[in-house]
Amino acid sequence: MTIVIKLPGAGMIKKGPATSSIEWLGYRDYRIDAGFYRDLLTLISSRNDTHKLVIVSGGVGSHLQLNLAKELGASSDDLKIIGTDHVRTLQRIFLSCCEKYDAVVHDTLLPVHELKTVMAASDASVFFVDPDTRFASTDSLAAAAAQAISADRLIVFKAKVPLFSAGFDAPTRIEKWPIDNLIERAESFEALNSGHYIMDRASLEIIRDAGISSYLLAPENYSALFDIEQCDQATEIVL
Repeated sequence: MTIVIKLPGAGMIKKGPATSSIEWLGYRDYRIDAGFYRDLLTLISSRNDTHKLVIVSGGVGSHLQLNLAKELGASSDDLKIIGTDHVRTLQRIFLSCCEKYDAVVHDTLLPVHELKTVMAASDASVFFVDPDTRFASTDSLAAAAAQAISADRLIVFKAKVPLFSAGFDAPTRIEKWPIDNLIERAESFEALNSGHYIMDRASLEIIRDAGISSYLLAPENYSALFDIEQCDQATEIVL
């Protein structure tokens, strides 16, 4: 089975143990939660013989760089490059760590258009996508990767799933979400310039047009990755 995994973005920065008695240095105690990635890589390495996995990082932490660039007057093209470079750095971190967890990983980042050819000729089981400024979000990059290789499944990690708050009067549990409704909501939020709703329209349209079997999953439920159909804490995107 071939699965594309979109790693989480928002919600992965957490406060760790204090590292300094100086109060103003407290910001250093906030860090990207390594525990999730460590556990996920351990799980991934256990499926070397049965699955081909393509991984796309979320943009966790990019807000610091992007906010600085915006306040200094960076152009929209510059912002795309800055965001892409940040995700590329994260991809290289995860790729370099994969080998430590005994995953059989291809040793370079791959552009979307090269994935299918390289995967067909490789004995590796894990592949990392090279980000591209042509894709407005890491969600759309992951969807494009799934389309390019005709993936059996796309798993998108999102915080709080299957509970959703944005656009609802109260947190609402959704286990099956029709894609046309998701696209409609994404269009409404994008028109208001208020950010993407769950996933952006571009990624959802790729999923719909390519007929990709897709699920949303909270990071804390990572262990359901390979048994997603049996998980009652996931949200299926219904085509």
